[in-house]
Amino acid sequence: MQNEIKQSAEICDEIATFQLQRIMSAKGLREEISHAHIAIEDIEEGQKQATAVNEAQIIREGGMLPAKSHAEHWEAETHADDNVPNNVDLDCAVEELRNQIDGLRARFNFECTLHGMMQKLKLEFAINANLDGAELDKFVSSTDDDQEMRLGRSSLPNAMPMMNDFVKGALNPKLKDLGMAILSTHLKEDKPYTLEYLARCGSPKAWNSEELNDIFNTPETESAPPTPVNEDWAEPPIPCFTCGQTGHAAKDCRVVDFPAETEAQYLEAPESKANNEMPSTKLWVEKDVYCDNCGMYGHSEDYCNHIFPEEEKPNYCNQCKKHGHMEDTCWRLHPWLKEQFLKEQFLKEQFLKEKEEKEKKTRCLDCGRVGHERRFCYKVHQYK
Repeated sequence: MQNEIKQSAEICDEIATFQLQRIMSAKGLREEISHAHIAIEDIEEGQKQATAVNEAQIIREGGMLPAKSHAEHWEAETHADDNVPNNVDLDCAVEELRNQIDGLRARFNFECTLHGMMQKLKLEFAINANLDGAELDKFVSSTDDDQEMRLGRSSLPNAMPMMNDFVKGALNPKLKDLGMAILSTHLKEDKPYTLEYLARCGSPKAWNSEELNDIFNTPETESAPPTPVNEDWAEPPIPCFTCGQTGHAAKDCRVVDFPAETEAQYLEAPESKANNEMPSTKLWVEKDVYCDNCGMYGHSEDYCNHIFPEEEKPNYCNQCKKHGHMEDTCWRLHPWLKEQFLKEQFLKEQFLKEKEEKEKKTRCLDCGRVGHERRFCYKVHQYK
């Protein structure tokens, strides 16, 4: 048990480290995007200031303002101290930075998608893969690429072939234009590409989040069936309220308490139904009990069929295993009914007690006796 706890802790540490690496990479991309935005704002602000200074100088000299043109070079006024070539157009620089921002955003979205997919695969592998201690330690201590290779071959055997087909159909034509065609001999099941390598091939725009998710969202690439380890995580079965064993409810319990007046220690449900068993719905049999009515063993006269026909049997509660009431009025199943009954009994006794005390103080006006009123006096009504 201690080894399993230790291995689980190591898996959690490795997953946390993997998450931290992905998060730090995402933070770095965010910082690059922020710096690019700041650079664009600085360039645009400097361009506006340089334009305003130049126009003011022309106006002071009495000249006319030139027509606006995007080919003007303002590097000398805005970046005099920077190492920026004077022949670089600021509009081109801004456009280049914006393209860089778009690329960083696409890269950031792709990294997030890749992180979620990788995390899902690793968690499924750690939970569903049937590995012993040595294999689990080797998987945890291996690199990310090695882990992804193991994922493709053990937990999700159909994932890598599908990914190779996707690369052939989607990436290969685009990489051919760049002179980076992937050889078809490398796209085989025995040598699958890792996710990290496929992620770095070509432009991130070639990978759509929906396309990446579709690779693993098909029925053919479902995770391995749950192992007996998952059964331990399920909710424990509810024990029987009467005997404490699992596998049945209290109403179907085969060993139950029985009233003391029957002189039976316990009841047991038989395997087959007999004519002398009562009640017939639950098939209870009393051991070592003799019926004085029919002279047969297995039941008492309280449950004899000769006394109580099928339609005239007394009420029987399956919750407390007693006759005289049903489940809807059982105190064991509904404790509030008992409280209500005791409260009514208390109020009834209190009313009778107060009535008795009141009668002791009442005096009849006709006979002069204490204990009744004139309207209830026997002398008044004896001649009527």
